[in-house]
This record gives sequence, structure tokens and C-alpha cells, in this order.
Amino acid sequence: MSQFHWSKPANVEHPQREPAAEVAKILGGGLVQVIVTGTTPIEAFVFLNGTPVDPADFGGLFVEIDASNVDSPILQAFLTRTVETVAGTRDTQRLPIFPCSLDLVVKGKRIQVDCPNANSLDGLTILLGVKPDGSSTEVQGARTMRIVIESDVLDAHLTWTDGAEEDLLPE
Repeated sequence: MSQFHWSKPANVEHPQREPAAEVAKILGGGLVQVIVTGTTPIEAFVFLNGTPVDPADFGGLFVEIDASNVDSPILQAFLTRTVETVAGTRDTQRLPIFPCSLDLVVKGKRIQVDCPNANSLDGLTILLGVKPDGSSTEVQGARTMRIVIESDVLDAHLTWTDGAEEDLLPE
């Protein structure tokens, strides 16, 4: 008959770590989520850092990434929405959203753009789709990507370094 001896573990020091609830916060420009539920006309739910934008105020989304010239790439993204001014009138506001993590869901497709530097390709990641295991496919070898969502326009194209162009949202 064998004997089992249990001993209390030695005092183990745990490294100082930031509380998980603090790490989970959305900071800065952070997170832009656009979920298009209707295409004629465009109907979308938009969230900025988890806060909903009134669907009636959503005017559109424009994203352009052009890495044709790696030394001076074009990285721009804007969200257009209607806001109430101090004078009580309604005005269209064009918000630059880069740097951010943009998550776009439309027509059963998902496009995610993580752009941590508004003026640089450093850290830029484009992910497409969602696989059964929850992962996505990282785009590699793209030269440009353009997304336009407006009242009657829904367009997303990717151009590869070999010049081939693909519609990300085909009918």
C-alpha cells in the first residue's frame, strides 16, 4: 500500500498585474462596430466604443487603405453622422476614426480592420470572415482596400499586389 503525502505549496509570489476589469476597458478612439441589417436603403447599427449611434443619425462609413506607396501610405476612415449643434440645428459631422479597431458585419460577411497608427502601416491588420472555431483569415498581399457605406451605396473592394480586384460584398 502506497502512501500519498500532500504538502502545502511554498509561498509563491505572483507578479503585480493590472486588474482584468481595467484591461478590458475600451480606451481612446478604440472600437467602431457597424452592423448593416438592410441594404435598400442602408440600415445599420453603429456603436462607438460600445455606445450606440441613433440609426437615424448614421450617415455613412468611408475607409481607404492604400499601400501602393509604402513610404507614404493612405490610411483614412471616417464615420458620418448627424449631430445636434449648440444652436439646436442638425449638422453633419465627419469623424475620423483611425486609429481604431473597426468591425463591419454585412451580408453575412465580416471585415475587421485593426489600425493602431493613423499614419502608418505598422500594426495594420485586415481580417476577413469568421471560421467555425471563431478565428478569422488575415489578409496578406493586398495593395488597397476601400469601403463605402452611404444611404444607397454599399461597396467594399480589395486590390491585391498583382492588380487583381475583388468585391468583398458580391450580390
